[in-house]
Amino acid sequence: SAENELKNQLEKFDVLAQSEEAARDRVIALQREVEESRRSNEKLVGQVKRLEDEQNVMNARKTSAEEELKKQLARFDALARSEEAARDAVGAFKSQVEELRSSNEKLVGQAKRLEDERNVMNVRKASVEEELKKQ
Repeated sequence: SAENELKNQLEKFDVLAQSEEAARDRVIALQREVEESRRSNEKLVGQVKRLEDEQNVMNARKTSAEEELKKQLARFDALARSEEAARDAVGAFKSQVEELRSSNEKLVGQAKRLEDERNVMNVRKASVEEELKKQ
């Protein structure tokens, strides 16, 4: 009976030993999982850092592009104002040309009238001279 008791105790011990070994294996497996998770997390942290760096670069490029766009818009506005001023100047120049043309036509008319008057005076003069010669 003591022998049976000893066998029972040994069987219990074997079961406990197997259970302890299984628990140790499970702990080792969990430790591996933890280590793999840690490495995976480190990789993810690296990826997040790279993505943040890329985002910062993209933000800097966006800001630079926006500033360049503002400069180009300012240039465009200046060109538009310059073009408008040039159009106004051309309009003023056309008005001056039209005024000069009108004034020129008036002067040509006056010159024509004066020429006609001179011709009339010359005819009168010649007529007077003829009359004087007859006398």
